Amino acid sequence: MIERNAGRIINVASEAGIKPYPELIPYGISKTSLITLSRGLAEVAKGTNVTVNSVLPGPTFLCFMKSGKMKSISTSILRLTIISNTGAI
Repeated sequence: MIERNAGRIINVASEAGIKPYPELIPYGISKTSLITLSRGLAEVAKGTNVTVNSVLPGPTFLCFMKSGKMKSISTSILRLTIISNTGAI
């Protein structure tokens, strides 16, 4: 992309990469790494027409998160959202 002087990299990260959740430590580590990668690549691409961004879309619940331990994690995360609502897949 840098050789062509054009391109866009968009990484989907998470708030868990910024604010640690005790129940989601491995997930948070992966998202922190992705955010750091994005920042590093943005520095490498500085001065070119290549942009690098991380998007943190907020909580999105999946069907498997409706029961068991994931349900309690989902409930605690929901309490932290400003609008008390989430996306769903």
